[in-house]
Amino acid sequence: MTNQADDVSRRDKQRRQRRALKMEALGTLAGGIAHDFNNILQAIMGFTALARAAAPSEGSIRADLDRVESAAMRGGDLVKRILLFSRQETHEREVFALAGVVQTAAELLRSSLPSTIELQVDIDPDCGSILGDKSQISQIVMNLGANAFLAMEGSTGIVTITLNRVASNPLAEPRGLASPSDGFLHLAIQDTGSGMTEATLEHVFEPFYSTREVGEGSGLGLSVVHGIVVGHNGDIEVKSELGLGTRIDIYLPRRRHAIPERPAASAVRQLRQLLFVDDEAEICNMVAAYLERRGIQVTTHSNAHDAIAAIRENPQIWDLVVSDYTMPGMTGDQLAGSVHKIRPDLPIILVTGAGDATARNLDSNPNILGTITKPFALETLEPTIRQLITAASLTDR
Repeated sequence: MTNQADDVSRRDKQRRQRRALKMEALGTLAGGIAHDFNNILQAIMGFTALARAAAPSEGSIRADLDRVESAAMRGGDLVKRILLFSRQETHEREVFALAGVVQTAAELLRSSLPSTIELQVDIDPDCGSILGDKSQISQIVMNLGANAFLAMEGSTGIVTITLNRVASNPLAEPRGLASPSDGFLHLAIQDTGSGMTEATLEHVFEPFYSTREVGEGSGLGLSVVHGIVVGHNGDIEVKSELGLGTRIDIYLPRRRHAIPERPAASAVRQLRQLLFVDDEAEICNMVAAYLERRGIQVTTHSNAHDAIAAIRENPQIWDLVVSDYTMPGMTGDQLAGSVHKIRPDLPIILVTGAGDATARNLDSNPNILGTITKPFALETLEPTIRQLITAASLTDR
């Protein structure tokens, strides 16, 4: 009996390892595609804005350009969801008590469930905190709750949400990771619905995989949940049997202390001479054309090393550097580090196309005021830049 149990445990461990490797590969592929697609969307949105500014205020041309921009923005929303799956979407992180967020999401979920489905909630209010994004954690509960409802649609059933503190994370064992001293928070969502087959379980976290009819949902629900959990340094596992319901276990590392705020850079009071860096020449041309109409002198470079050379040649003429984060040969935070050595007070804003500028990267350089996410509406670029500058100026006082 012992040997049989060991064989089952070994096969289960191997299955988890294969799934982890597959999801890692899919995440890397999705992130690369999303980055390139964001650059394409950025050019579409930017040049559409320039064309709209030159078009008559009335008529079909302007209306058609509005439709082009609207479609591009929908594409941007889809990229964000893909980035959540690939764990490359960046959000502001804070230390917060998990119980309150889960409780609020459960109450919202309760209001949307039909009377035929019972929601049972068992939350330890003092289980502790995590470092993460409140909206994403709420999205997890709502997505999984909605999936549970769909699994019981047209019948009676029970959805159970539990949250408590545990000392270790059993899902981390296949990776050989030690448990942190603060332990983990264990979130579990279970239903008594129709369950899933073994074949479905093998693909349940893959993007665009869905058992629903064509047109019903995007197929990104569980893949997004997976990306959020792993992006919070957690683990997730789905257990299900056909006809017996589904249970989803999530383990998130518990956080005891708040993280210190990142020091803000010395911000410039006026914006007259801007250096813009992006490896996509079309984006450089688009940004320069728009900002120069707004009275800002813009110098562009498609190579980070050329940009650094320009700053070294005339370090005092620049008011601000705006740089893409992901570029061949040098990332945006590496460029910021080189700029800091040349002129420590020159502020920098990074543009991220794949959620790739993490808080850890930014915290290390006080020159960096913040980030702008691609694709952005061209009309919002100057106000966003000035907002970041103003915020940093207020922080420095």
